[in-house]
Amino acid sequence: MNLFEREFFWLLSGGDGVIIRKCDQNTQNQYTLTGVSVSVILVLCFISSWFAFKSLFNSHVVGISIALFFAAVIFNLYLLMQTTISRDFLPVPHNRDNASKFSKGLSLFIRLGFIVFLSIIVAKPIEEMILSSQIDKEIMSYKQNKIDYYVSRVELLHRQELVALKEKIKWQEYLILNSNNVDSKLLLELRQELMDLNNEMESEIHRTKLMINQSEYFIQRIKILSTNYRGYWLLTACFTAFFLLPIVLKFLISNKESQYYRQKSVLDEGIIINHYDEFKKKYTSTFKRLIDLDVSFEEKFEKPPFNVSPRKSQVEYKKQSDLLDLVYNDGV
Repeated sequence: MNLFEREFFWLLSGGDGVIIRKCDQNTQNQYTLTGVSVSVILVLCFISSWFAFKSLFNSHVVGISIALFFAAVIFNLYLLMQTTISRDFLPVPHNRDNASKFSKGLSLFIRLGFIVFLSIIVAKPIEEMILSSQIDKEIMSYKQNKIDYYVSRVELLHRQELVALKEKIKWQEYLILNSNNVDSKLLLELRQELMDLNNEMESEIHRTKLMINQSEYFIQRIKILSTNYRGYWLLTACFTAFFLLPIVLKFLISNKESQYYRQKSVLDEGIIINHYDEFKKKYTSTFKRLIDLDVSFEEKFEKPPFNVSPRKSQVEYKKQSDLLDLVYNDGV
């Protein structure tokens, strides 16, 4: 694997390529592995999206077109979540309050939950593709039940009209048999009307059968997969674990003793401190230029601008008796 390919995988891993290039070979290989796993996730996103939209629209061309966009959306959301979940490379306050810890934990939980959600969305169409031959049998039964239901509804809808027409035909036949003066034209019209009604019903049923048989019933397939093949939730769990794998690898690679962590921390701190120093210079120069005062930016925390902990006050606090002694005895 050449350098360009490795840098591409480093980019997918969410790591800093400039720093990774300076690390040892083992660290580079670990970030390459992370990038490869992320690229596999991209391929899975496309396969899943293609199969889902091909089934929904019953068209390979439409499936590929929409899948390219949808897979890109899912993958970018995944990259965003995966990239933002990392160790703190900058100094943090030593004694965070409970609210701060809770908000950070909640944020991490939401992002991990969203990644799990994305993994399930990607996993289910692929699982359905694997089990398609078995699910086809259940879908055939489901389609037949839908057809039977629709046929019964059509017959129920036209039942009264059919019964009325048949009664009229029987009455006309009776009149014709028992009277010579009755015209058979009305009987022919009633029979034609009955035939037209039967043809209309058959046409409706045929169109419905055709529509039902041509439909893939993709959502129903997912429902069958989720309820009737619960053992495949283990495969879903494997997909979820694979989606979380790059995050785990990043945490393992960037531990606080690693070469990458040390260099990343120094680089990020240097960038922020340089900008902070520029801000302080502009702060002082602005006061000097506008109102001719020598004013320095007040720093109330240790290790600014990271504000790790409040600085201890240099003010000396005395007792009340000292104040009274100062007032009444002039401090004597």
